[in-house]
Amino acid sequence: MRVLYRYFNHTADIKFRAYGNNLNILFKNALLAMFNSNSNINKIKQYIKKNNKKQGNNRIKIKKLYIKQISDNINELLWLILQDALSNADAEELFLYSVKSISIKKNNSKYIGKVQILGIKNNIDYLNKLSKFDVKGVSMLGMQVKNSKNGIYVDVILDV
Repeated sequence: MRVLYRYFNHTADIKFRAYGNNLNILFKNALLAMFNSNSNINKIKQYIKKNNKKQGNNRIKIKKLYIKQISDNINELLWLILQDALSNADAEELFLYSVKSISIKKNNSKYIGKVQILGIKNNIDYLNKLSKFDVKGVSMLGMQVKNSKNGIYVDVILDV
Protein backbone atom coordinates (compact mmCIF):
# COMPACT_ATOMS: atom_id res chain seq x y z
CA MET A 1 0.00 0.00 0.00
CA ARG A 2 1.29 3.45 -0.87
CA VAL A 3 2.00 5.87 1.99
CA LEU A 4 -0.63 8.63 2.14
CA TYR A 5 1.04 10.68 4.85
CA ARG A 6 3.82 10.39 7.44
CA TYR A 7 4.33 12.12 10.81
CA PHE A 8 7.63 13.63 12.00
CA ASN A 9 8.89 14.68 15.42
CA HIS A 10 8.48 18.41 15.88
CA THR A 11 8.98 20.56 18.95
CA ALA A 12 5.61 21.32 20.59
CA ASP A 13 3.66 20.89 17.34
CA ILE A 14 2.69 18.19 14.85
CA LYS A 15 4.49 17.92 11.54
CA PHE A 16 3.47 15.63 8.70
CA ARG A 17 4.26 15.10 5.04
CA ALA A 18 1.35 14.36 2.72
CA TYR A 19 1.88 12.67 -0.64
CA GLY A 20 -0.03 12.51 -3.89
CA ASN A 21 0.16 11.81 -7.60
CA ASN A 22 -1.77 15.01 -8.29
CA LEU A 23 -3.10 18.04 -6.41
CA ASN A 24 -6.47 16.44 -5.61
CA ILE A 25 -4.87 13.44 -3.93
CA LEU A 26 -2.24 15.58 -2.19
CA PHE A 27 -4.87 17.92 -0.70
CA LYS A 28 -7.06 14.97 0.32
CA ASN A 29 -4.16 13.25 2.08
CA ALA A 30 -3.16 16.47 3.85
CA LEU A 31 -6.74 16.85 5.11
CA LEU A 32 -6.84 13.22 6.29
CA ALA A 33 -3.53 13.61 8.12
CA MET A 34 -4.90 16.71 9.89
CA PHE A 35 -8.16 14.92 10.80
CA ASN A 36 -6.18 11.96 12.13
CA SER A 37 -4.09 14.30 14.30
CA ASN A 38 -7.28 15.35 16.10
CA SER A 39 -8.78 11.87 16.46
CA ASN A 40 -8.46 8.33 15.16
CA ILE A 41 -10.34 8.50 11.85
CA ASN A 42 -10.38 4.71 11.41
CA LYS A 43 -12.03 4.24 14.83
CA ILE A 44 -14.59 6.91 13.94
CA LYS A 45 -15.45 5.09 10.70
CA GLN A 46 -15.79 1.81 12.64
CA TYR A 47 -18.01 3.51 15.23
CA ILE A 48 -20.29 4.95 12.53
CA LYS A 49 -20.53 1.63 10.69
CA LYS A 50 -21.33 -0.27 13.89
CA ASN A 51 -23.90 2.24 15.18
CA ASN A 52 -25.61 2.95 11.87
CA LYS A 53 -26.73 -0.67 11.70
CA LYS A 54 -29.26 0.45 14.32
CA GLN A 55 -32.56 1.84 13.13
CA GLY A 56 -34.46 4.97 14.15
CA ASN A 57 -33.14 7.92 16.13
CA ASN A 58 -30.04 6.03 17.30
CA ARG A 59 -28.34 6.41 13.93
CA ILE A 60 -25.22 8.57 13.86
CA LYS A 61 -25.93 11.83 12.06
CA ILE A 62 -23.22 12.73 9.58
CA LYS A 63 -22.59 16.41 8.90
CA LYS A 64 -21.30 17.58 5.51
CA LEU A 65 -19.03 20.61 5.29
CA TYR A 66 -18.49 22.41 2.01
CA ILE A 67 -15.36 24.47 1.52
CA LYS A 68 -14.51 26.68 -1.44
CA GLN A 69 -11.34 28.76 -1.53
CA ILE A 70 -9.55 30.74 -4.24
CA SER A 71 -5.92 31.82 -4.24
CA ASP A 72 -3.14 33.01 -6.55
CA ASN A 73 -0.80 30.48 -4.93
CA ILE A 74 -1.19 26.69 -4.53
CA ASN A 75 0.54 26.72 -1.12
CA GLU A 76 -1.80 29.39 0.18
CA LEU A 77 -4.80 27.49 -1.23
CA LEU A 78 -3.81 24.40 0.75
CA TRP A 79 -3.39 26.49 3.91
CA LEU A 80 -6.79 28.16 3.39
CA ILE A 81 -8.55 24.81 2.92
CA LEU A 82 -6.86 23.17 5.92
CA GLN A 83 -7.53 26.19 8.12
CA ASP A 84 -11.16 26.47 6.92
CA ALA A 85 -11.79 22.77 7.69
CA LEU A 86 -10.25 23.18 11.15
CA SER A 87 -12.24 26.34 11.91
CA ASN A 88 -15.52 24.81 10.76
CA ALA A 89 -14.89 21.65 12.79
CA ASP A 90 -14.21 23.74 15.88
CA ALA A 91 -17.25 26.01 15.38
CA GLU A 92 -19.62 23.11 14.75
CA GLU A 93 -18.00 20.78 17.34
CA LEU A 94 -17.21 18.05 14.83
CA PHE A 95 -14.71 15.26 14.46
CA LEU A 96 -13.84 15.29 10.75
CA TYR A 97 -13.04 11.88 9.32
CA SER A 98 -13.48 11.75 5.53
CA VAL A 99 -13.07 13.75 2.32
CA LYS A 100 -16.12 12.89 0.21
CA SER A 101 -15.08 14.94 -2.82
CA ILE A 102 -12.31 17.32 -3.81
CA SER A 103 -11.50 19.43 -6.84
CA ILE A 104 -8.35 21.53 -7.19
CA LYS A 105 -8.12 23.40 -10.49
CA LYS A 106 -6.23 26.26 -12.02
CA ASN A 107 -8.31 28.82 -13.88
CA ASN A 108 -6.16 31.50 -15.53
CA SER A 109 -3.92 32.74 -12.71
CA LYS A 110 -6.13 31.52 -9.84
CA TYR A 111 -6.26 28.19 -8.06
CA ILE A 112 -9.76 27.10 -7.03
CA GLY A 113 -10.37 24.46 -4.39
CA LYS A 114 -13.72 22.84 -3.64
CA VAL A 115 -13.98 20.20 -0.93
CA GLN A 116 -16.78 18.24 0.70
CA ILE A 117 -15.87 16.84 4.12
CA LEU A 118 -17.75 14.51 6.47
CA GLY A 119 -17.82 14.83 10.25
CA ILE A 120 -19.80 13.82 13.31
CA LYS A 121 -20.56 15.65 16.55
CA ASN A 122 -17.72 15.39 19.04
CA ASN A 123 -20.04 15.25 22.07
CA ILE A 124 -20.16 11.45 22.00
CA ASP A 125 -18.33 10.06 25.05
CA TYR A 126 -16.73 7.17 23.16
CA LEU A 127 -15.29 9.50 20.49
CA ASN A 128 -13.96 11.99 23.01
CA LYS A 129 -11.81 9.15 24.35
CA LEU A 130 -10.33 8.84 20.85
CA SER A 131 -9.29 12.49 20.79
CA LYS A 132 -5.54 12.84 20.23
CA PHE A 133 -4.57 16.51 20.09
CA ASP A 134 -6.48 19.75 20.14
CA VAL A 135 -5.20 21.25 16.90
CA LYS A 136 -5.39 25.06 17.15
CA GLY A 137 -4.23 26.10 13.71
CA VAL A 138 -2.22 25.41 10.58
CA SER A 139 1.17 27.06 10.15
CA MET A 140 2.27 28.39 6.77
CA LEU A 141 5.89 28.02 7.87
CA GLY A 142 7.64 25.75 5.38
CA MET A 143 4.42 24.74 3.65
CA GLN A 144 5.35 24.32 0.00
CA VAL A 145 4.09 21.81 -2.55
CA LYS A 146 7.16 20.10 -4.03
CA ASN A 147 7.84 17.59 -6.78
CA SER A 148 9.46 14.22 -6.12
CA LYS A 149 10.26 11.20 -8.26
CA ASN A 150 6.98 9.57 -7.12
CA GLY A 151 4.67 12.57 -7.51
CA ILE A 152 4.27 15.57 -5.21
CA TYR A 153 4.39 16.18 -1.47
CA VAL A 154 3.96 18.91 1.11
CA ASP A 155 5.16 19.33 4.70
CA VAL A 156 2.58 20.75 7.10
CA ILE A 157 2.93 21.94 10.70
CA LEU A 158 -0.14 21.97 12.95
CA ASP A 159 -0.19 24.18 16.04
CA VAL A 160 -1.38 22.26 19.11
